[in-house]
Amino acid sequence: MNDASDVRIELFRDEKNSTSKYGIVHSERETLDRDDKEPFYFANFPLSEKAKKLEVVITWKEKGSDRSYQERFTFSQD
Repeated sequence: MNDASDVRIELFRDEKNSTSKYGIVHSERETLDRDDKEPFYFANFPLSEKAKKLEVVITWKEKGSDRSYQERFTFSQD
């Protein structure tokens, strides 16, 4: 992993009877170095007991570049 800039982490949960997602966490860092031990920390976040899906979206740029990257993770309960 290279050092990153404009790092953003967002968490969304599903909304019953809707295709819209409800944002529950939004965190940003201007820079993120590979030596950072705990770059992001969430003590807790409000996830409804009725939620069936949690989506984590991470976006960033490699330091010194204008190209954006994104990773998306979806956790679901069936």
